[in-house]
Amino acid sequence: MRLRLEQRDRKSYSLLHEDVELELYAIERSGFFNIEIPGLMKATPGILGGKQNRYKLENGEIYNRKEGFFIFGYMMSHLSTNFEGYEVGKGRKGHFFCIYEGEQQVALIEKDRKVINSKDTYTLFVQEPELIDIVKIFAIHWDCTSYGNRTGGNLYSKEVSFACTINKFVNSKYDPTFKSRCI
Repeated sequence: MRLRLEQRDRKSYSLLHEDVELELYAIERSGFFNIEIPGLMKATPGILGGKQNRYKLENGEIYNRKEGFFIFGYMMSHLSTNFEGYEVGKGRKGHFFCIYEGEQQVALIEKDRKVINSKDTYTLFVQEPELIDIVKIFAIHWDCTSYGNRTGGNLYSKEVSFACTINKFVNSKYDPTFKSRCI
């Protein structure tokens, strides 16, 4: 299944399937860095136990954690204890977030390289429909923690971004054939 998550403005996201809006998420800010989405994510202030950008969910939490040592390490996202996400930059080929359950890839999020008016767009590739909720949480968390446009952005702006990952372990998490198995 292929879905799109579009940032409508600084305070909302829209989840689309074949250009039909399925859901709309409104963001509430509680402080400069704390972002909450009622019914989906609630911010937890502070850095506790090496967990950064920590959000409470209905059935657990999502947070970023540094793995490895100093500059040789990498950041990964955890959803409760079952799911892990890895951000992989492939230069001009794209910017991806690979979601795993154990050793098996279950979803892929692709960030659109073109950003217009500071609004990010993500394509979500999911094999199992019951994982859609998990994938949209990862996508919104990824946007809020890495591409949040906290300053309000620029009206009438266009930007093209590239990301490159050099860590071999993280690069190995990207499977270029995964997208074709989801359509």
